[in-house]
Amino acid sequence: MYKELTEKLDQIGFTYDKNELHHKVEQAEKHAVAQALIKKAKEISFALESNQAKSVIAALSETFAPDCQAAESALLHYSQLNDKDQLEYREQLYTQFIRHTSVFDTVMQLNGEYARRWF
Repeated sequence: MYKELTEKLDQIGFTYDKNELHHKVEQAEKHAVAQALIKKAKEISFALESNQAKSVIAALSETFAPDCQAAESALLHYSQLNDKDQLEYREQLYTQFIRHTSVFDTVMQLNGEYARRWF
């Protein structure tokens, strides 16, 4: 999506900040995934009343963006797990989610590992 948008803006001669534009596109993709997950949650009767359930949706949105189908499949899989397996899945999901944050980058940098970061 980002590449297509920048090509189109370049064609029409529109001036833009590439970093800001990239950030906005990522936000839009995550927003779209979150919307799709909320819709899917309602379809499969996945209750969104608890903060834990909302946190799962947020983490899936961050981790799987821009792939709505993969995020929906992950939510469906999570909803079918037993309590113990859901806990393990959440731990893995939250670890992935945290690794996408700027705070994690800061911790890596302050710890001297930023140049050696493995994904």
